[in-house]
Amino acid sequence: MRFAFIVTLLFLSSCSQKEGESLISGDTTILVESSDSVAITQQLDIFNNDYPKAGINLSFIPENYAIGQFLADSARVLICDRNLTPEEQNSINARNVKLRSYLISAKSIAIITHPSNPLVSLNQNDLKKFIEGDLEETESYSLLIADGNSSIYSYLKRTLGSPKVKRAGSETELINKVATNINVIGLVPVDYLIDETSNRKKKNLYRIKAIPIRSNQDQQLYSAATPNMKGLKYPLVQEIYLHDAQGKSGLGTGLAGFMLSDRGQLIFKKMGWYAVRNRERDILIAN
Repeated sequence: MRFAFIVTLLFLSSCSQKEGESLISGDTTILVESSDSVAITQQLDIFNNDYPKAGINLSFIPENYAIGQFLADSARVLICDRNLTPEEQNSINARNVKLRSYLISAKSIAIITHPSNPLVSLNQNDLKKFIEGDLEETESYSLLIADGNSSIYSYLKRTLGSPKVKRAGSETELINKVATNINVIGLVPVDYLIDETSNRKKKNLYRIKAIPIRSNQDQQLYSAATPNMKGLKYPLVQEIYLHDAQGKSGLGTGLAGFMLSDRGQLIFKKMGWYAVRNRERDILIAN
């Protein structure tokens, strides 16, 4: 007997579904922010193993493009590293489709350097200056992100100001540049450092170092790899959402339910992400 999983959602009548479509069967495309590819692929591999009739195609593209395609109705399900703005939500609702958004996890952004770089920590109060290239201790270094359309760039611009950054092309290229250049500082998703499900942790462990940040809350140093989501003491944290505009209880809802189950949340934790399960309203979906 397959496991039952729990998902936080609003009630939708099963009569709105077409024949052959359900929470665990049918076909759909899901747009995914590219830096989330490993974690979401892990989730889908296990979901598909349990529910082989679920035909989900994942399309990995930078967040700006993914959101644009979602709003243009090129796909009805989106996984990205932020909630939609009120304007974006209204754009979906204007199509007379009920938008459902699920907070499925959260992840830290790690600041990484070459092991020989003299930088040992940053203060939370200095992050804006650091990102904008105006912090005296780091102004001589090049600051790298993977892609200018990525969720990290969007997050920095939304929360800290105007990032003065260069683009490396990908997270792998970014880490390679940091590992071979003492004058480079990079920003990457924390799972590139502590993912227990692949060889990335072992590969990167001695090539780079993560810079801790001194929190405004208690003046203590916190690493991106420290599970402090509950208290939000590490300041660079992105919330991961699954946005479902299918207008029915289809595969988007089913995958969200799996990710919010104990099993799905454990997968995220092994990747170095945070468990954010919400038990306020539960619906049981069993097979």
